[in-house]
Amino acid sequence: MRALLVASLSVWSLNSFAFDGPKVAKEFDAAFDTCRMVQTRDGRDLSKPEWDRICAKRDRLAASLKAHHYCWNNSEYEWALCKK
Repeated sequence: MRALLVASLSVWSLNSFAFDGPKVAKEFDAAFDTCRMVQTRDGRDLSKPEWDRICAKRDRLAASLKAHHYCWNNSEYEWALCKK
């Protein structure tokens, strides 16, 4: 009984952390725009530490997308699953 409970909790927790490519791509888009413009979407200028943090987040998101077989499509300017 205890082993069954542990196994079911393991499966549940694994699924709760499943990679969501479209969500991560959306987060990347927001970080990419903010990093490129050096200001928030509402027009507030970023300090150097804020800018560094946002650009580092953009880089982490890009690495995560690549690790999950997403490729950057320059012509569409978006992330998509890599073609085989």
